[in-house]
Amino acid sequence: MTNYSHAFLTIALSCIASAICPAAEGPAAIAPLVRVVDLNLGESAEIVSLHPNYYPTQGIRPGDAVTFKVRTFNTTAGKETWDFGDGSAKVEVQSDGNAVKLAPDGYAVTTHRYDKPGDYVVRVARTNEQGVAAVAHLHVYVR
Repeated sequence: MTNYSHAFLTIALSCIASAICPAAEGPAAIAPLVRVVDLNLGESAEIVSLHPNYYPTQGIRPGDAVTFKVRTFNTTAGKETWDFGDGSAKVEVQSDGNAVKLAPDGYAVTTHRYDKPGDYVVRVARTNEQGVAAVAHLHVYVR
């Protein structure tokens, strides 16, 4: 098995602020796409990538329901694990791993409520069968 820990330049996080996430319902969600590139091989089918998003993206108050969606690409192994950044228990969900190319129901969905105002860094991760992980972070502001 290849040890990817030193082969990656970085995990590239491309977040296009003007992009509207097609997976979101309701208000537009900023949707970062995480893609890992092996410097020796380029993009590889073995590499896991994530597409996380959430809504609403503005005007969130304590107690409001925030919907989080995630879809993993290039693996159906394992589950995505959400850490909402507020000390609450982690939540496991499972997207379809894009088994059915771009199926609208391929995203795993969960809802979370924040008890206090603040800035929260939300983390979601999934590991494939070779042990290669993809991790993405979202910023949630609760007023």
